[in-house]
Amino acid sequence: MSEDDDEESMTALFKACYHFEIEVPSDKTRIVPLIQSALKYQFDSMLPTLVQYLVKNIEVKTNVLQCLHLDLDNNVHLKPVKKRLQVELQHSAKKILEGDSYLTLGFHEWRNALQLMVNRENRTVAYDAIHSWIAVDVDNRCAYSFELLQIVKSAVTKEVVASFDAQACGSRATLLNNNLRIRKDGSNGTFNCGALGSKPCTGFSVRLIRNCGNLMIGVATKSNSSYKKDGNNYGTCGYYLYCFNGNLYSERGDYGKQYIDASCSSDGTVIGVKINEHGYLRFSVNGEDKGVAFWGLPLDELYAAFDLWDANCEFEFV
Repeated sequence: MSEDDDEESMTALFKACYHFEIEVPSDKTRIVPLIQSALKYQFDSMLPTLVQYLVKNIEVKTNVLQCLHLDLDNNVHLKPVKKRLQVELQHSAKKILEGDSYLTLGFHEWRNALQLMVNRENRTVAYDAIHSWIAVDVDNRCAYSFELLQIVKSAVTKEVVASFDAQACGSRATLLNNNLRIRKDGSNGTFNCGALGSKPCTGFSVRLIRNCGNLMIGVATKSNSSYKKDGNNYGTCGYYLYCFNGNLYSERGDYGKQYIDASCSSDGTVIGVKINEHGYLRFSVNGEDKGVAFWGLPLDELYAAFDLWDANCEFEFV
């Protein structure tokens, strides 16, 4: 943060002390310096408003890379920023890695960015980006090459707890990336494509890629004779979250039961499913636990389960 940024931020913070509220800047590039000043000079009462505004306004073209300069791992106020930043970085990883905005980042910021962005699909462009970053200042940056390359290697070799079972996916499903990704072919208008994971599990996460507005995400048992590969299952076989509005559906009669009260279908959203040892199922959205959705589930028989509606609906296990 420059001296000019510091002075401007301090002026805004002192004004807030007199007016009992902080004036949030319309320029989105100003919000991170303002948070840095609030942290530096311990204006803790201002942080909730500033953090809430930043979480809603993180974007690649203005302030994503700025956020990497915040102490996201060690400050409890900034946890929502880290969660939102990870979603935005993963969603825009290819654009960032193929650009040049990251070249001015210091080692710690660049390392943090890679840890949040790299996956199996973008590993090649990530390797190229690391080379480009080092080439800017070989004498000082070459020492970091091994650590940076290890980040990519770890991301690529990380075990994925689930994959799709080709024999249990509908005829309209196309499986990609070693059965980690699925795309529905055909038209919109009906839940006519089911999909199941390849092995029993008590937890998994998927990243929505595109056209997931009407996706159902949950778990089901393969032994249930009601399961249909080319039909809908959300009311007869399994326990599901409806991405369109956050409601719940299940074989036990839940039909549109209010749960999240918000859509969770945006591209790049990561939805997690976790079942504990007592059979309680919880969903999370971009790392935020949404609470217990279902209970009394059979732990040893559950597979990741999905009902797909939209043409070209595409998502993947992560």
